[in-house]
Amino acid sequence: MVKDTVETVFKITESMNQPRSLSFSVDGDTLFISNDQDKADNGISTAIALRSSGFKKVTPLIYSKSCCGSSCHPVYPGEYFYNQWNQGNIFKWDFTAKTGKELYKIIGGLNGTIQFAPSGKFAYMIDRGAHIIYKAMYDEQTHELQKAQPFCGSRSEAGFNDDIGAAARFRDPAQGCFDEEDNFYLCDQGNYCIRKITPNGTVTTFAGRPGDWGYADGDLRKEAQFNRPFAIAYDPTTETFYVGDKNNMRIRTILKE
Repeated sequence: MVKDTVETVFKITESMNQPRSLSFSVDGDTLFISNDQDKADNGISTAIALRSSGFKKVTPLIYSKSCCGSSCHPVYPGEYFYNQWNQGNIFKWDFTAKTGKELYKIIGGLNGTIQFAPSGKFAYMIDRGAHIIYKAMYDEQTHELQKAQPFCGSRSEAGFNDDIGAAARFRDPAQGCFDEEDNFYLCDQGNYCIRKITPNGTVTTFAGRPGDWGYADGDLRKEAQFNRPFAIAYDPTTETFYVGDKNNMRIRTILKE
């Protein structure tokens, strides 16, 4: 690839027409692509692309319905977890048997992502439609995610409130990312801002003006505005956040405080 350019790696086809999340293997050689299709159980829910092909060849891996959240464990190679959102199923993929093991179900479904902390000790599961964040601890003995528990927000109660745990409120939360201390930075779409969740569940507003959408650069809380931010990633080398500001059709950056 040529540096400092945008290049199309592969084109979405009818069988992979709703990619929802991306996750790299621990060694960075495999890119996992989750696909939210609801046509049939034999539709592609996860495909992979290999570094050896320049990530240009996509190969089906898992066939099932409605996968909108998936993640590789950041410490242990060969561990891939994914969901089936309409029934809230959480699975772990067995690469040897080539089958998924259902670990449990989240009552009411899980329309959102699965994201591991860099330490690998736990994962957050964000339910966009239910305005809640679940936390699942990772069991190093069984190498499985334990039953996810409500962590921040209250299921199906949209709103805005900076507080701790169940007292906090979100509106259509989307993707988040972790920093080096396992703090989580979350795109709160419907509140037009970026929220921060500490490991103990304290929720604060990191950037943007809650409830006041628009487009403006500047001071994190006094001037900056977003319009339904949807995606965020963190570069620890430069301590920079990259934000996909959906309705403003821009990629924005935030330098860590």
